[in-house]
Amino acid sequence: MKKFVKKLIIYIAIVFLSIVILFFIIDAIGWSDHNYKRFTSKGQQSLIVGTSRAAQGIQPLIINEKLSSTDFELPIYNFSFNVGESPYGELYFNAIKRKLGENNDKNSIFIVSVDPFGLAVEQKQDEGNYREYGRTLDKIRHFYKPQIYYLFNYCRPEKWRSSGYQTLHDDGWLEINVKFDSLSLKENIKRKMDDYNSHVISPSDYRIHWLVETIKLFKQNGTVFMCHIPMSCEMSEWEDRSWPDFDKEMYEIAEQLNVCYFAFKKNRNDYRTTDGNHLFKDDGAFFTSDLCDSIIAVARNSSNR
Repeated sequence: MKKFVKKLIIYIAIVFLSIVILFFIIDAIGWSDHNYKRFTSKGQQSLIVGTSRAAQGIQPLIINEKLSSTDFELPIYNFSFNVGESPYGELYFNAIKRKLGENNDKNSIFIVSVDPFGLAVEQKQDEGNYREYGRTLDKIRHFYKPQIYYLFNYCRPEKWRSSGYQTLHDDGWLEINVKFDSLSLKENIKRKMDDYNSHVISPSDYRIHWLVETIKLFKQNGTVFMCHIPMSCEMSEWEDRSWPDFDKEMYEIAEQLNVCYFAFKKNRNDYRTTDGNHLFKDDGAFFTSDLCDSIIAVARNSSNR
């Protein structure tokens, strides 16, 4: 009996050690899911925040290149997730606060992407508690390697970046590789709109409060720019039905906090989307460049005053 117990303990120890070693290997070579790098990169001085529109649509590499001649603290990091993980709220605020590195020069740049779903409560998803609780961000307590708890609970072979469908870059940009043709686009938009039309949202004072607190936090460290990323006509119509005065309210918040707000909604025909909601990666590059042009124009006007 003693021999059996001893062998069992040794067997369990070997299995446990093998799992730990496997996780360390996965961590070292980057075979984790598309969120893992966001929890293991160092504190950042300049950030992009928002939902998946920002995660896919705003590309730090282009910002770093186009704003290289400015005084902003670069590089910038994309710390956006998705509408389930990172709607504006206390949980996302605390994660941002932990991610934010110190900047004694106060010259960081922050891009705050806003959209109706990310600032609303959803009838079913937020019933009883806000939708982000119980998800990934709620269970992350630090931003250094390795995240054994995270790898054990969330890392699955089917999520590994080797699939080629999605790649999380070191700067936080989530690259999505999809076939782009008119038939696929039509099917993707229909699928996405069927999903969105099944949701009932309403403006949330709670989320707006934490949006304001996030901007105030950023203003302590640098300059803030709010933006509404363009989307398809179908998604634009859904937003208008769900929150008719959204851009007006965002302009008012920006004015109160003395920050700039860029509403690119009117430019929606200038950019292609993969599903009506997310910019195709090439068009995301064009949009990011246009966003930088708007930022440069504001910075130039400010310096001329």
